[in-house]
Amino acid sequence: MADAPIERLVELIAQGNRDAAAVLVTKYEPMIRRRIRARLGGETRRLFDSQDVFSTVCRRFDRFVDGRRVRAATPGDLLSLLSRIAQTSVLDKQRMVTRLDRLEGEDSEFATLVRRRVDREWADPTAFEVDVKRWASLLDSPQDRTILFRHLAGRSFEQVARELGISPELARKRWQLIRARLRKELTSGSSE
Repeated sequence: MADAPIERLVELIAQGNRDAAAVLVTKYEPMIRRRIRARLGGETRRLFDSQDVFSTVCRRFDRFVDGRRVRAATPGDLLSLLSRIAQTSVLDKQRMVTRLDRLEGEDSEFATLVRRRVDREWADPTAFEVDVKRWASLLDSPQDRTILFRHLAGRSFEQVARELGISPELARKRWQLIRARLRKELTSGSSE
């Protein structure tokens, strides 16, 4: 399949063929990573490198293909989709760190712990997703997991409260408890 013409790969990907998707992203990895590097600003580049974002792009593209949600008819359409996924991946990661800084404040112990972890350990391409999923697994309540994910995605307490059918004050209080639990995890030996 590695020698298949690009047009054939496009057809196979539209049919949900994940192997064809892997061949495509491997073939175009240098170009995709150049585009990613061009989008990474100074602060974002300090937190995430092009390999990190490329790995996220591959995982997200694989989910698109596996779910048969790729509607590309040409190689250009596929490359455009990969470019959009890359841009979204960079923004998602940047948004999470920025959101924590803004909400928690520069002096927040929790935000500082997360920033330190970003600086030290998120060079591994999968570390961001693994950390967030692990943090969510520490929370007993599905509501608390939803609050964590929505908060890191930049949603306000009012938006989260509406989604969960609770008051904004309760959403804020639950976040304080979540943050305390995660701060304890980040300061324990298992996270350092």
